[in-house]
Amino acid sequence: MRVLKPVLLVLLLLSVLPASAYAQATLAGVVKDPSGGVLPGVTVEAASPVLIEKARSAVTDSTGQYQIVDLRPGAYSLTFTLSGFATAKREAVDVTGSGVITINADMKVGNVAETVNVTGEQPLVDVQSTRRQSVLDNQVINELPVSRSYGSVLAAVPTMQGAGANSSASQNPSFFTVHGGPANEGRVQLDGLNVGAAFNGGGVSGNAYDVANAVEMQITLSGSLGEAEVGGPVLNIVPKTGGNTFKGAIFVTGAGSWAQGTNLDAALKTQGVTAAAGLIKLWDASFALGGPIKRDKLWFFANVRDEGNHTDIPGLFGNKYAGDASHWDYLEDQSIKARLASAKTISSVRLTSQITPRNKVSFYYDYQKDCDQSSQSLTAGCRSRGTDWTTGSVFGSGFSPEAVSNYWDAREIISQVSWSSPVTSRLLLEAGYSTFVSRWGWMPQPGAVTNLTQMTQIVPFFKVYRGVYNMIDNSQNPNVWRASATYVTGAHNMKFGYQGAYHVEQTTDLANDTQLSYTNLGFIAPGLYSLEMRIAPWQQSNRTEYHAFYAQDQWTLGRATLQGAVRYDRAWSFFPAEHNGAPQASRFNAAPITFPRSDGVTGYNDITPRMGLAYDVRGNGKTSVKVNVGKYLQGANNQENYTISNPALDGRNGRRGPNFQTTASRTWIDFNGNHEADCVLLNPAANGECIAADLGNFANPNALTQVNPAVLSGWGVRPYDWQVGVSVQHEILPRTSLEVGFARRWFKNFFVNDNINLAASDFQTVTLTAPLNSKLPNGGGSPLSYYIPKPGVTTTNIQNKYTFASDYGDWTNYWHGVDITVNARLMNGLVVQAGTSTGRSITDNCQVVAKVPEMLNGALTNPSPFTSNTFQPIDSCHKEESWQTQFRGLATYTVPKVDVLVSGIFRSQPNSSFGFGATPEGNSTGLSAVYATTLNGQAANVNLLQPGVYFGDRINQLDARFGKILRFGRFKSELAVDLLNIFNSNTGTAFQTNYGDGSGYLTPTAILNPRLARLNVTIDF
Repeated sequence: MRVLKPVLLVLLLLSVLPASAYAQATLAGVVKDPSGGVLPGVTVEAASPVLIEKARSAVTDSTGQYQIVDLRPGAYSLTFTLSGFATAKREAVDVTGSGVITINADMKVGNVAETVNVTGEQPLVDVQSTRRQSVLDNQVINELPVSRSYGSVLAAVPTMQGAGANSSASQNPSFFTVHGGPANEGRVQLDGLNVGAAFNGGGVSGNAYDVANAVEMQITLSGSLGEAEVGGPVLNIVPKTGGNTFKGAIFVTGAGSWAQGTNLDAALKTQGVTAAAGLIKLWDASFALGGPIKRDKLWFFANVRDEGNHTDIPGLFGNKYAGDASHWDYLEDQSIKARLASAKTISSVRLTSQITPRNKVSFYYDYQKDCDQSSQSLTAGCRSRGTDWTTGSVFGSGFSPEAVSNYWDAREIISQVSWSSPVTSRLLLEAGYSTFVSRWGWMPQPGAVTNLTQMTQIVPFFKVYRGVYNMIDNSQNPNVWRASATYVTGAHNMKFGYQGAYHVEQTTDLANDTQLSYTNLGFIAPGLYSLEMRIAPWQQSNRTEYHAFYAQDQWTLGRATLQGAVRYDRAWSFFPAEHNGAPQASRFNAAPITFPRSDGVTGYNDITPRMGLAYDVRGNGKTSVKVNVGKYLQGANNQENYTISNPALDGRNGRRGPNFQTTASRTWIDFNGNHEADCVLLNPAANGECIAADLGNFANPNALTQVNPAVLSGWGVRPYDWQVGVSVQHEILPRTSLEVGFARRWFKNFFVNDNINLAASDFQTVTLTAPLNSKLPNGGGSPLSYYIPKPGVTTTNIQNKYTFASDYGDWTNYWHGVDITVNARLMNGLVVQAGTSTGRSITDNCQVVAKVPEMLNGALTNPSPFTSNTFQPIDSCHKEESWQTQFRGLATYTVPKVDVLVSGIFRSQPNSSFGFGATPEGNSTGLSAVYATTLNGQAANVNLLQPGVYFGDRINQLDARFGKILRFGRFKSELAVDLLNIFNSNTGTAFQTNYGDGSGYLTPTAILNPRLARLNVTIDF
């Protein structure tokens, strides 16, 4: 019923409220007579086969200006007619992206029956919009050496950050951002509707979005007006819809171990890297077909696809004792090679109907199945044998095959319906609804043994074996909708909009049947073990909802175009009574633990303004100065403040928390050798074989985080950022533009977990001298200071208060930098997009840290086993990220006459990872050096490096495609080979960051994939 309510609300609003459409391209210009005077009343018609209604029109206003908005990408012809003047016609106008394409016209006096063909260069400079974007059309997408996943395509886009280092990236979620934002702020849209997950930012998912059959990919980088909730980049995939002619495509690609080289050299081998990740096989086969069901009335487009890959895990093998309950040790079985495996089968269909001349309806359905049992012949079971653990000391560390859980029985379903109606030449109405049903999890593979205790071995190499690793089942159902309208005169483009969303999510932590996992600490003392207790099954259920209204106007006055928008957002969240807690008794909870329905955010209200100015410097459409200023919000989703007060929150999966502590550890000595902790586990005192322990709030339902009610409601409470951009775009050559821009973002509204069982007075400042090592800054030897709990202070009893960081002091966080981008689409078929982005972030929260020192050690506010217990240097509170410059570029060219395709992608980028959540970490978090030491008689792990300052070597990679095009009547085929990492670079992408004695520090634990040849066959008909 909750899903139906938003739909009914949309239908109601359509009758009373005009609303803004998602951004599509606009054709605009000025029509003049031979004397240079403007001509009002000219009918301008844009016709194209991509329009099911065939043509759209507008009439010039008193200033001689016209605008035709919301045009799908494609080739258009423009016709200008006015009584007493000869008809003017402009052919082959390429409409692309979501900006403004200016086409002016001069009409001479004459007979209307006379037609004058107008010629001119296609303009590349947008002189009427401040939006910065990158656009890749279908031809370019399919000519690049990429894996047909959105992440691998985005990796080639200038200015973009994240989106993977390798263009051979799989379909796993690829987080992306721009200008120092948090990695999870990027949004993926399909036909203008969000299709991301319902948690952790909600921008992306593991869905294999159909980029190969996209008319184009529109990547908005900055300068969005009222239609944007967040300030990060938005990827809008514009899908094919079919047409009056049957057209289709067949694509097959494949590679195996025979196609991959090796990039190991003597230097890597001396560091202990004896094997690189090796490809076993990959494949991708698809068939797409579109055409008319009823000509000019009903079109369809359908696609089926099967893709996947199997990859060797270097140095990791099976366990000869797998499934043997009598064995608690690991013995390598080299007859079972560890591997990673994934696959998807995909079916989708889109129906588009022109039900009346002024009403178009579209329906889309996409079903994706991971590791589909029906395709066993292709996927070989799609079962991973082991999992790499990149934080291990050398390659080969990880999960043994019997212990791994993988994405099994996962599925995603996208359903969309949309409606549009050009009511008049000035008024366009639209509405759309989308739902994304997703299920994924860390699930046991068929036949897995789930009743054996999981073992972890630390020395000599990190291994998890014997029992199945933690199992999680996650179900999501984000629903989004919009109503939209645009009212256009000639000089004005007015929009009024409404958007809404309802995000449903449930996660069940299943653990395994034993609810225990052991870590062998025998390298410290014989028979010493640590065990992790876990309450399971444990469920968390979250709901977040928002509604937004906005109005915007674009007004052209001569050479200047002014833009302005204002947006109102209201968001809230709650947690249903069902599916929160432990639904049944277990070893560690004698009775079910349940929580009643409760509220999260009770109501955020925000008004955010955005404005911009675009100026045509010379009046010839070849040079534009653009300025934009705007305030944007953190996404309303099942994350951060929206879930912080969920009583079942356990702090896992990147959540802030915990509220309920579902895990705890005990250390024990196995005196009798029976591999059982012969003690009362829930008695924290030393008893039996168990050593005394502080279990904190394990299994205590009354130790919830104390959330300041003021952070859950009010005006201006929601995290936000301000953005300022200034750029100059100039046509330096015909069909070639250069844009140089400055951008600055500063972020506001930060929150902290303050462990009220620890006061600032419980900490002391301790200084140590870093060890001497050439791999450390300046060779080491520098003094470093830390906040360390005083002797005798209990640190595992956690009781958090969640409140404003401003309660303790100032928090500054901003990014600034410069982007340079070149775009060329030359008449000879050469397409080039290339650019650099240089910037850095500045963060200072030292006033807050001084009062909440535990912020520099996450384990003091979150006992999750995934939380680091490493102390950060005190001066980490002031982070001045080193300047980071990246270069990304793509080019594609078909040599005339011989029909030989050459394309390539080059990336040179910082070797870094990204931060997540409401607190952005700039470009990266940089390297760390975890050093085990003793401070004032206390054992402690400390980081010898400031975050975001020191990095590995730059990642430089070139990928290329070489292909031959063959034509047979209406059939066109392409035989091509992709050469990925053509220079066979072997830069480390992950490193050993546990300092140890320094000898193995910064040893690579992962390197770029070696050179790979991938064969492709494409048939278009």
